[in-house]
Amino acid sequence: MKNFFRVNEISSVSSKLFYLRFFRKLAVNHNRLSAITIPLLAVFATSLTSYAQPKDEVRIGVLLALTGPYPLQGNAFREGIQLAEEEVNQSGGINGARFRVFIEDTVNDPKNALTAAKKLIEQERVEAALMSSYPEYKTGGMEFERNKIPVIALWDSSPELDAMGEYIFGIGPWTPSSGAVSATFARKRLDAKSAVIINSVDPWAELVSSFFRDTFTSLGGTVVKEYQVNPDTADFRAILTNAKSKKVDVVFAPIIDHIPEFFRQKKNTGWSVPVISSDVIAQNHIAADPEALEGVFQAKNKEPELATSDVLFRKYLSKFGRQPELQWFLTTGYDGVMMLASALQAKYSRGISTGEFLYSLKEYEGVTQRFSFTPEGSAPQMAVMYKIHGGKFVFEWQN
Repeated sequence: MKNFFRVNEISSVSSKLFYLRFFRKLAVNHNRLSAITIPLLAVFATSLTSYAQPKDEVRIGVLLALTGPYPLQGNAFREGIQLAEEEVNQSGGINGARFRVFIEDTVNDPKNALTAAKKLIEQERVEAALMSSYPEYKTGGMEFERNKIPVIALWDSSPELDAMGEYIFGIGPWTPSSGAVSATFARKRLDAKSAVIINSVDPWAELVSSFFRDTFTSLGGTVVKEYQVNPDTADFRAILTNAKSKKVDVVFAPIIDHIPEFFRQKKNTGWSVPVISSDVIAQNHIAADPEALEGVFQAKNKEPELATSDVLFRKYLSKFGRQPELQWFLTTGYDGVMMLASALQAKYSRGISTGEFLYSLKEYEGVTQRFSFTPEGSAPQMAVMYKIHGGKFVFEWQN
């Protein structure tokens, strides 16, 4: 259980009276109110009747992969974040102060995430933050943790994130669910008894693969072979040829880079075995080679279905002049900002720390879903199965 404590707050009337009497007695005993005592007493008395007020701006920071391997996802997050920032300011900001979001591009590089986190903390003086991917959290996320600044993961939630510290939160897909749903689908719906895993050398890909392996074997399946490829690998032919020779029933392939090339090369080998991926295939990958990705399964977050999402989509159309493509990324970026804005409003109006407020959220009405944080800091979204058909993701199965 992560613990937060309210500071600079005396809750009971009796305690307030005690300290006021203490200062008055101190002044009397010295027969005068010194130049130090007068302002100290004034400041203290003010603190008993009101909470700290924000300055001209209340700032949060955001680390996103706007370029690199995930530009569509990163920019969809950004658009949702921008819509939320505008809405907060149109509603009066944070206790009357302007609400401002500072966004840094990490290119999905942990080193860049660390540099950007330090900039947001030291130069921009942010009070809370959002981040996208798990690999960045070991650097940038831990920098926020060290500085006791709450940070929410948009594209991840997992036991590993929970264990990183008390200021780290997650509202994205539950990583164990992504691997477990894929394995359960493979065994129960595809009746697969054997599998190979082909994953990128990447913390997230390795983690989700471990959950697939553990669940698949627990359900009586056999993982015959596991292959790892470097993220910048574009030639998968040798691995695919070797994997084909294993004559398995299914392939689990969380490949994070050169995705169209991977599926094109698999198709060219004549290997027709079903492939399941997790989270990373996006519409731009399908558009690059729809024929190669036809029929591929992917465990991913369920698209938003709450009525409030339609309102947000209309605002998106008005601002950007087009319909949103990556709806889940848009709504999750929006929800992350609105959670932090609500938390900061509570901080400045009720004296509740940002972290304490987030831990207290139950059935928070987001646009993506209703969020409830666990004592460990996650408000996870559970993965479901989609199939790529006709150039689109089509809902396939939910456990």
